[in-house]
Amino acid sequence: LYRKTLLTSTGKPEGAGEPVGITLDPAHGKLYWTDKGSDGSVPPKVSSADMDGGNPRNLYTRDLAGISTITADLATRKLYWAVVNAGQIQCGSMDGLMTRATVVVSDLSLPWGLTVHGSHLYYTDADYEVVERVDKDSGANMVVLRSGMAGLRAIKVHARN
Repeated sequence: LYRKTLLTSTGKPEGAGEPVGITLDPAHGKLYWTDKGSDGSVPPKVSSADMDGGNPRNLYTRDLAGISTITADLATRKLYWAVVNAGQIQCGSMDGLMTRATVVVSDLSLPWGLTVHGSHLYYTDADYEVVERVDKDSGANMVVLRSGMAGLRAIKVHARN
């Protein structure tokens, strides 16, 4: 069994505060995480680092109080994350060059699980007890796929080509 701590609290804004979600881009050797932040030294954020924990970098830090899960769309090099306090799902580029994140879905109660497949973003809303799907680029064409699913959190797509 092998275990290594990749990111820790360093007291600097790039360090770990209270990490919540993680997603990987193995082809580019990167990991991305969402972090609730801590005690003023680490902001709520979306960050990246090399898969060995080196070169940590904050990508997005604006209006992220209550940030939770994250997923990656490797085909378009975008990240999607849930901001519970705002009832939103936001997205931004993996390189962090977008100056502000884009709100893709709003007016959610407790957005939690996220995944991308094809041209759609799938997500769960734990309070509304639903699995929903929207167009990943615009947030349009919302479809309720399942409802009445108490305790629902995570979602994952397994697909064959």
